Amino acid sequence: MCSLLAKHLKGLTGSSSSGLDMVATLFLKYAVCDVPRTEGRGFDAVHVLLPLLAQLFLLSFESARVNPGIPADWQVVKMTSLYKGPMLDPNSYRMRAVSGTMYRLYANVIRSLLGAWCLSKSFSKVLDTHLGFYPARNTLQPMFILRHLQRAARTIKPSNSSRLHTAFIDF
Repeated sequence: MCSLLAKHLKGLTGSSSSGLDMVATLFLKYAVCDVPRTEGRGFDAVHVLLPLLAQLFLLSFESARVNPGIPADWQVVKMTSLYKGPMLDPNSYRMRAVSGTMYRLYANVIRSLLGAWCLSKSFSKVLDTHLGFYPARNTLQPMFILRHLQRAARTIKPSNSSRLHTAFIDF
């Protein structure tokens, strides 16, 4: 759990908003202290909050078995407006919900655990063709395949027909 949480803590950026949390994003990321190495000279940077956060998340997992859900204060979001064009045009703005840092960390850990479980050999319910569920794949691969099929249909034109019939089925 600590290594998975450390991976997600490294992914935090200072520009990401902490939402309504009282804990700043950069504080969570850089809460380290220098500890003398057991072998050799020098110091190692040890994340001070990592064991506490791992314990908090494990307690949250355990309590979710008895009482499903997430803490109420993690469900509160801060709405901000983003603009995507001329600032004076009201149609250029869209709303964005910013959740708290702790909730985002919790959700990312759960997503990683569920993804690893779904892709494990013992479970193996996610097929190779379920491209959107794999971390290194996305839905661009089927669009790439479709584009090449269209090009091949235009080039070959079986029986003088330029029609191409395809189906991508999502179960």
